[in-house]
Amino acid sequence: IFELVPSEYLTENEIAAANTVQLDYLNAQGQPTYVWPNTFALAHAYVDQLERAGALSGGRLERVRSTLTNAESAADADSMEALARMGSALMEGAESSGNDKLRKLADVVTALAG
Repeated sequence: IFELVPSEYLTENEIAAANTVQLDYLNAQGQPTYVWPNTFALAHAYVDQLERAGALSGGRLERVRSTLTNAESAADADSMEALARMGSALMEGAESSGNDKLRKLADVVTALAG
């Protein structure tokens, strides 16, 4: 087993999201389907990937990160409502841009909002 360390190609958030995947069993000859649970780690990982691709930048990037961080730490009704609003806005952006990663982020954010 090896330890993953953050680099220019893989962020701490992406490593944390990867660590949330659990397999019931591993058959080396099979082709397991990996399902990432909807977690804040996964949302942060998608944000990192969108930043790296240049699909989120500037003020929008900071607003998304701030909303995620606030909702993760507070988890109150106001934070969840802000998360739901952000999920809707991200989905609109994904639909207009056709960006699949942005759609995945919107899906995770919406699920986290409840």
